[in-house]
Amino acid sequence: MQLFGFIVLVLMLYLAFLGDLFQYVFRTITSLIGHPNLATHLASLSLLVSRVGASLGLLLIGFFIDTGVQYCELFTIYIIFTLLLGFTYLLISLFTEPTIEYVTAFINRYYKLDIAFTTHRYIKISLLNPKLDIIVVFSVGLLGFLIPSIAASIMPEFKATLLQTGFILNSFSTFYFILVIEKKLVLILNASCALDKWRSYKLFMYSRSIGCFFSGLLLLVFYYYINIIIKNQI
Repeated sequence: MQLFGFIVLVLMLYLAFLGDLFQYVFRTITSLIGHPNLATHLASLSLLVSRVGASLGLLLIGFFIDTGVQYCELFTIYIIFTLLLGFTYLLISLFTEPTIEYVTAFINRYYKLDIAFTTHRYIKISLLNPKLDIIVVFSVGLLGFLIPSIAASIMPEFKATLLQTGFILNSFSTFYFILVIEKKLVLILNASCALDKWRSYKLFMYSRSIGCFFSGLLLLVFYYYINIIIKNQI
């Protein structure tokens, strides 16, 4: 039963961040097909998916902490989740054309439109060097979402305080993302050069995939050192 709960938690966390991922897919596509106003509603749908995943995921995390889950189990869940999310970002950045075809088909069905969208002339763009600020900001936000619950499982007497620290870390990453990264993305999507839009899209997804893998690596490092500290205290 506990294994089932862990699987559901991974899926809910994945759903929470999948909504955020597709928000930028939708924004790029609607900009390229000449229907930018659709982006507002599609972003709302993406946010709805994120809210459902995050609310159920946080509920499960709270339940596991209250029932005495071990920190090693949370580490395992979160490392699996970061790898799964990282590979998703990487696949979307590499296989742009299938992603765009499926999403465009969804837009056509959902809004009852008939949008013909040819992508092949823009797809063959090599992945550029990843953007350091996107990697760092996404890693801070992701770890800020995950690490407080691990700390709460180790020190349950301070769980309420520790769980709230995640919102502080997320706030710092959100401020930078909105004021700097988001601003650049909007200006690119608002311009008319399709090639720049594709380049920005692929670079954004690729950088976030590296941010996920980097976060998973940091979780492994944290797990190693926490084990050493706890063993020395015994």
